[in-house]
Amino acid sequence: MSRLTIILADLISRAVPGQPAPATRLPSGLRVAVRTLPGGARQLSLTRTGTQKPSVKEAEVCRDCAGWTLASIEAGETRAGLPCLLVTEART
Repeated sequence: MSRLTIILADLISRAVPGQPAPATRLPSGLRVAVRTLPGGARQLSLTRTGTQKPSVKEAEVCRDCAGWTLASIEAGETRAGLPCLLVTEART
């Protein structure tokens, strides 16, 4: 099990609807937060500092490490206006 898989598993396990999203900054500088959406699906938010955008490849790696093979990846924006990528778990 990779270090990223362990970190994501910990964040995902701490995500509770209606509570602040648990987050961490990875050694690469990528900030990852996870929240639970109203329908029960979980969503990773990937951001970097300033105007730097996280790459789709980083989102794909996080999706795979989270075990969400059918997750969608889309561009978004944080409340502060920073670019981010959203990885949303598919609910079956």
